[in-house]
Amino acid sequence: TQIINNCLLGRLSMKKWKKICCIVVSMVLMIAILCIAVLHKQIKSVNSIEKVTDDFYIMNYYADYKLDNMLEQGISTEEELEDFLSANIFFGYSISGNESYYGGGCTAFSVMTPEGKYISGKNFDYDPTEILLVYTHPEDGYASYSMVDLDIMGVGKKNDVSSDSLFGKITMLSAPYLVCEGMNEKGVFIGIEELETEAIHQDNGKTDLLLFLAVRAMLDKCVTVDECISLLGNYDIHTQFDTPFHLLISDANGKSVVVEWVDNQMNVLDHNYCTNFQLSDGKDYWVGIGQDRYETVEKKLKETENILSIEDAMKLLHDTRIEWNGEWDTEWSVVYNQSDFSVDVCIRMDYDHVYRISREYFK
Repeated sequence: TQIINNCLLGRLSMKKWKKICCIVVSMVLMIAILCIAVLHKQIKSVNSIEKVTDDFYIMNYYADYKLDNMLEQGISTEEELEDFLSANIFFGYSISGNESYYGGGCTAFSVMTPEGKYISGKNFDYDPTEILLVYTHPEDGYASYSMVDLDIMGVGKKNDVSSDSLFGKITMLSAPYLVCEGMNEKGVFIGIEELETEAIHQDNGKTDLLLFLAVRAMLDKCVTVDECISLLGNYDIHTQFDTPFHLLISDANGKSVVVEWVDNQMNVLDHNYCTNFQLSDGKDYWVGIGQDRYETVEKKLKETENILSIEDAMKLLHDTRIEWNGEWDTEWSVVYNQSDFSVDVCIRMDYDHVYRISREYFK
């Protein structure tokens, strides 16, 4: 009898143990399914990252980067941006970018092609870095291509985080807010160029906004240059890294402007090319670098009456490139086709290899 009782108790204990195991497995599966349901767009975005060539990556961004939340909150410092990204993109996980980041020299211009289409060219000059082209297509905004210097987010060979690591790829989820230039599907192009004047910190009682974040907002929300100017005027603009910048903005209607902040007041110039010195009148007029590159562009555009083919535009970027000078060189050259929503990309002055990317690339 005792033996039978022990066997029955053992069988009951085994049944109870199996029941507990089933409950635990079910809970784990439910948690996994819940995580996938919540994070599937983030996972899809990370999985989309493709290494095209050494130091050049392409990402199809599916997740919601909470642009309207960011615009309502107001962000004027890198630390506030990091806090926003932590809370809204990384589920509370603390992150930090490269606070020692500094810019270099850039060249930008906007012209018409012989076929009557509009294009813009942009060189990004910096010390050797790793590069990301991010394609965003928000549900409540316009699709766009943006170029990102991964060093800004502390990713790449100069940092502790490898671009090929899982953590590095997850960090790239912050890419929409760290763009150096870009173009949306409506043909709005925006390029950032560094200056050597004073950092921009407006204080007009409006909502604060970092300039990089303003670029994201314009790409997502604007169809024309005038709409971009109106958006900028609605905020107190601040420049990150305590560094001054100006913008070249153009649209698919052929309008181009350079936007500068002189004594923290926005100034809009009807101009279609710039490098790295102030164009507005005042004490800092012509202060900066890149006058030689500016004159090269000016000469070419006068000769052609502001008409260049896509190939000629890339050739002009080649002619205004910066060879390694001990501090920086041209990291990328991009021609943005504002009429056809495509981009031609050259990495590290390898002008024999042009990567043409259009919306079909991401389907």
